[in-house]
Amino acid sequence: MKYRCLVFDHDDTTVNSTATIHHPCFQQFLDEYFPGRICSLEEYFLKNFSPGFLPMCRSEYGMSEQMIETEGRYWQEYVRTRVPRAYPGIRGIMERHRDQGGKIVVYLDSTNMFMANARIFYIALSLMMIGVIISMIFTIFFSRWALKSEVENAEIQKRFVTNASHELKTPLAVIRANTEMLEILEGENEWTQSTIRQVDHMTGLIQNLVTIVRADEKLQDGDLQKCDVSKIIKDTVENYRIVIEQDKKKLTEEVDQDVHMYAMEAHIRELCTILIDNAIKYCDDEGTISVGLHASGKTVELTVANDYQEGENVDYKRFFERFYREDASHNLDKGGYGIGLSIAESIVDQYKGSIDVSWDKGIIQFRCILKTIAVPHADKETEKEA
Repeated sequence: MKYRCLVFDHDDTTVNSTATIHHPCFQQFLDEYFPGRICSLEEYFLKNFSPGFLPMCRSEYGMSEQMIETEGRYWQEYVRTRVPRAYPGIRGIMERHRDQGGKIVVYLDSTNMFMANARIFYIALSLMMIGVIISMIFTIFFSRWALKSEVENAEIQKRFVTNASHELKTPLAVIRANTEMLEILEGENEWTQSTIRQVDHMTGLIQNLVTIVRADEKLQDGDLQKCDVSKIIKDTVENYRIVIEQDKKKLTEEVDQDVHMYAMEAHIRELCTILIDNAIKYCDDEGTISVGLHASGKTVELTVANDYQEGENVDYKRFFERFYREDASHNLDKGGYGIGLSIAESIVDQYKGSIDVSWDKGIIQFRCILKTIAVPHADKETEKEA
């Protein structure tokens, strides 16, 4: 043997616990709960081993499960203040074994402690889960309650913009018609021309406000159709080609062929129009405007870039704010209303995409990523085409 071992396989091997602790405790319990019943030490010894302590309690003394639990608590309280004595000579045996090079190993049965800790852990985990569920319920309920007024206000604002736009169109049309009649009767002058310019500006602003409201509305499956994005972008670019050339600027395009996606054609055309119109307004004199369209997997990328040497210190983070312009004076020299890029962002959001702007080495670029939306009727159309 590598190690000399001294094994004590039971507490009674080292200490006289049965005679000095367990049996007196049990007899005291009987005296209190079963007066007149006597259990000798020899009988206690024998019946603890066969049939066992619990069967003995049930068969010999007719104890119920509740009474057995009471006895267990009685025993725990009894042994709390009583320590059994070791058998005479046991200490000498252990010291002699150790002096001869042997090992003394003490095993502590911590089953009850681990089970108690496990119960505490599972109780705490259960309470935590219940707390999380209750918190989620309250969060959902109160968030809906808190957002209800915001949603209602947003809907009221949308209705107001739509109704106000319709109401303003008629008087603006009357003002323009009356002004044009004055020009016919009395001839053009700076006052009539100024009035017409302001009427046109207000008409465009109202149209853009209506476009914003429509762009914010959630897309429905019935609104989406399979669109030839390549053709839409090319057509839009061609519509602006003459304007760009007359402005003495260059136009380049790099559009992939046969790029298709389910979308509203008006959205794609409006998005491209906004970005090209913005590029024309802010492109440097004799600069270049570039339009690109590329498809990758389930995403479509649209880019519009133009020369812009003065764009180094511009705050591009605010470009998509409504009514924001890079020139703080908000003058009308370049036209526009500071709404276009906000509309573009709303359109891109409808397709779960993103839009960003970057500037590098005198070139500003707007990059839009559109994701293909799954449409229930798309599979049926594909089957028909097949």
